[in-house]
Amino acid sequence: HGLSSAPEMMIVKRRDTGSSNWWTYHKDNTAAPATDALRLDGDNATTDDNFWNDTVPSSSLINLGTYGDVNASSGTFIAYCFHSVTGYSKFGTYTGDATTNHSNSVTLGFRPAFLMVKKTSGTGNWVIVDNVRNPMSNDVDKYVKADTSDAEATQSGELFKFTSTGFTIGANLGDVNANGATYIYMAFAGGMDSISDYNTTGSIDSRVKANPTYGQSIVSYVGNATAGATVGHGLSSAPEMMIIKNRDQAIDWIAWHEALADDHHLRFHDTHAALNSSTRFNSTDPSSTVFTLGTQDDTNGSSKNMIAYCF
Repeated sequence: HGLSSAPEMMIVKRRDTGSSNWWTYHKDNTAAPATDALRLDGDNATTDDNFWNDTVPSSSLINLGTYGDVNASSGTFIAYCFHSVTGYSKFGTYTGDATTNHSNSVTLGFRPAFLMVKKTSGTGNWVIVDNVRNPMSNDVDKYVKADTSDAEATQSGELFKFTSTGFTIGANLGDVNANGATYIYMAFAGGMDSISDYNTTGSIDSRVKANPTYGQSIVSYVGNATAGATVGHGLSSAPEMMIIKNRDQAIDWIAWHEALADDHHLRFHDTHAALNSSTRFNSTDPSSTVFTLGTQDDTNGSSKNMIAYCF
C-alpha cells in the first residue's frame, strides 16, 4: 500500500463492473475489524464476510479475502488507504449520548477541517461536514451524506462545533449522536488558521481550506455551466483524487482518480463501474493549480453551490 504504517481505514471499489459496492475497512468498526466491512454507498450496519481474509493490514500490505467486490479474479480495483498522522489526521470511534449541549466531545489533537462520521452499531448515513461551507465560524450545521445523492441539509442549531483540539456534538441526530450508539470517524486538519482562504487562481473564484504539506484541500465554489471553467484547489501539485458534490441539488456524487482517464469518473454513492463522459471535467486532467470543469450539473451546475474534496 506504500504507507509508512498500517492503514487504519481503507475504501475499495471494483472499477470494471456496475454491480460492486464501495467497501470500507476501519480499525474501530468492530472489536474484530478484519472480519467486517461497511458499505460507503449505503447506510447499512456492519457486514461480516470474507473481505480482508480476517487479517488486519500490516505496515506494508493489505489483505484480501475471496469476496468478489474486493478481490474477484481478473477484476480491476482501486483502494484508498489512510492512517493517522499526528496533528493532521485521525481515525477513531466515539459513543453517542443524544445530548445537544456539546457535552459529548472527541479529542483529535488538531482543529478539523473535514470530518466524516458513520454509525456502526446500526443503520445510519455517512455524514460529511467541513469548515469551508461555514467559512467564518467553527459552528458546523451544513452536511452532505456520502451514501445518497441528496442535496445538502442544514441542522437546526449546530451538528458539530470544531475546536482547537477536536470536535463536540450538538445534535441528537441519529446519524451522529444516538444514545449508546457507536460511531467511527475520519478527520483531517486544514491549514494553520481556522478560516478558509479566498482563491482567485481559476476562472471561478473559490473558497479553499488547503494543507499542501499533506496534499488535501476542501474547495467551495459556485458553478457556471461553462465548458473549460477552472477552479483553484490550493495544493502544491495536481490532485490525484477529487470528490465533488452539488450542494443544492439531489444529484450524483462524482469521483475522479488519476488511475481513470480524464473523461471517466465514478459515482461515490452507487455501484456503477467507471463511466465515460467529457462533460464532468472537460476531458482535462487537473493541474498543479486548478481543476477543469465541463457543463454537467453534478460538477458545474449554473449558479449552484458546489463542494470539492481534493487529495
